[in-house]
Amino acid sequence: MKKFLNIIAHINITLGLVLIIVPLGYLGLSATHILEPNTVFATDAKKETEIITSKPLFLDETKSVNSQVEFDIPSDSAADLGNKLIVPTAGINTTIWESEIGTYALDKGVWRMPYHEAPDSDISPVVLAAHRWGANSLTWEYRKQNLFLNLPDVKVGDEITIVWFGEEIKYRANHTEVNTEVSRIDDLILVTCQSYHTLNRVFVYAERID
Repeated sequence: MKKFLNIIAHINITLGLVLIIVPLGYLGLSATHILEPNTVFATDAKKETEIITSKPLFLDETKSVNSQVEFDIPSDSAADLGNKLIVPTAGINTTIWESEIGTYALDKGVWRMPYHEAPDSDISPVVLAAHRWGANSLTWEYRKQNLFLNLPDVKVGDEITIVWFGEEIKYRANHTEVNTEVSRIDDLILVTCQSYHTLNRVFVYAERID
């Protein structure tokens, strides 16, 4: 009996240490950004929006004529005009949403930031933004296909396609980085937040190849 009680005591002590060490280790990893946000962290789409849109990518926010889609889109909505973004490396095949205000489009998926250019413009850059995780209710499959969950997987040389009013426009990624703001001008810039713990963003820069 005494031996049995000693075994039970050792098991209880071991379990107690595990229950103490595991949560502390989890919090430590989170603090050092090793663990990425996920549904365990109670995701916050509003926080993601603040990170992506906290300040303009460029100082000059003047809208050019070329950047405006010729449709009357209410400022409190996002319009699906049939345009698409396809990034095979990241599993992205989704709608490009048009909206004056980022919140409405980012809630749905990829937003073309309207104070930059449209793909059919002769001026650069086109800037597309999206959440990495979005709302808790979204499935991981939805995030992979319609958000920028796997944007960090895009490598230099990868092909990106925009379908813009029926025309396929091809780009090739030529630079990627994690930064708090854009560091260069290119034909296409994709941007998302790196995590909820920092204002760092993931950027993919691409040049038009057709």
